Amino acid sequence: MGSRAILQASSSFEIESSNCIPVTWFALFGEGDLHSETVRDECEQYQSIVYKTTARQALARIKSVIPSLEDKNPVWSFLRPIEILRDEISQSPTDLVIVLDVTQFWFYDESMQKQLEDAPRNFLRFVSGLTGNRSHNVAQLDELVSLYNLARFSSVLDYPLDSLFLLLFGSFSGRGEEKYSHEFFNEDFWSLPDDLESKGGAREESLDTEFPELEREKCLQDLRFCEGLPPQGWSDLNAAVCLTRLQDYKRAQGFYRSALKRFLKYRTDHFLVTQLLHSYVLANQPRRFPSVRLRITTMIRRDGGLIPAYHYALSVLGLLGGEATNINGHVVELLRAQDNEYRSIGASVAALGDRDLCAFEDGLIGVLTSHHRKLMSGVIRGEYVCLPAMTLTTLGLSAGMETEVESKYLSKGYLDFLHKRRAFR
Repeated sequence: MGSRAILQASSSFEIESSNCIPVTWFALFGEGDLHSETVRDECEQYQSIVYKTTARQALARIKSVIPSLEDKNPVWSFLRPIEILRDEISQSPTDLVIVLDVTQFWFYDESMQKQLEDAPRNFLRFVSGLTGNRSHNVAQLDELVSLYNLARFSSVLDYPLDSLFLLLFGSFSGRGEEKYSHEFFNEDFWSLPDDLESKGGAREESLDTEFPELEREKCLQDLRFCEGLPPQGWSDLNAAVCLTRLQDYKRAQGFYRSALKRFLKYRTDHFLVTQLLHSYVLANQPRRFPSVRLRITTMIRRDGGLIPAYHYALSVLGLLGGEATNINGHVVELLRAQDNEYRSIGASVAALGDRDLCAFEDGLIGVLTSHHRKLMSGVIRGEYVCLPAMTLTTLGLSAGMETEVESKYLSKGYLDFLHKRRAFR
């Protein structure tokens, strides 16, 4: 059955959700509304974690955010259940207590506890961060929804229309139960724009191999900018990416090697771990492997915790070091990650260990699709080449698994250039 969350307004209505907390519910609550309560019954005593507010306060909050959402299609189409909450709460006594029970989610893990503590703030930050860019807004909504979803989730665009209400509203019971049936949440209710890009569209675009002239000019501008900066690991890596896309492979390798040298020389934080990893794999300097492994593992021990970037780095290091049997734990954590890109990376790494080319290519396409969506939505910029896909494909070649996947974000020309010189462990 999974973890359940319940939004209840006394005897007026109750809405239940399983394995996710609809983010529309957080429009009702504010900071200071989260409470821990001790519940006693005849047999036991237990802790309950709930949000509490009054109908008056909830209604005021809803009315304050709706104007900021109504002109932000398609996001407003996905968040229209907020109107239902407004209409139902407006029929309730102003002093009615509204309770959101998140106990089962609270005890899921510490990460979820942090997200629940920040939920009203996260929702308001999401609303204030909306722009006139549709792709950006959908990406922001996806990020917010993923924080409170225990199941695999990539995008609201991926959900069948007849299942969206479970993700963004829940199952309604009580006053008006017959009104908010499954049939109520039909195509007319959601009113999604006809030209809204689906995941299938993003997947198709991510596998495009063309290099338009405008993109080439932008790439050249970014290259000149990076070359004009003081020598740093991240700027060298960005220059290498530009040169890879421009097919100047020899210079690109030089910048990958320069980036690797600088990352090893200076202190590396968690954001740069993957950059260190990518620089190493694409620089083709196997003698640096002990130094790279030591730097990454030392930093992880220093931080005292594992995040998806660390699981990714450690699993790749395991494959490079011939320790494929020791990466299973990292693969499991990658597959549980909230970010769809890391889940796809996990699937690809697992397939490498199993020598399963079909599964590897499925995961690789997922990585490329996620990269494309982030790039189009503005979450990342200037990423002319998908470094995780390049790294995974290089590992695949080392294992004798040559993929037929083609993408403008996957430079097979550079990998062919490396393949003649590759001497990975």
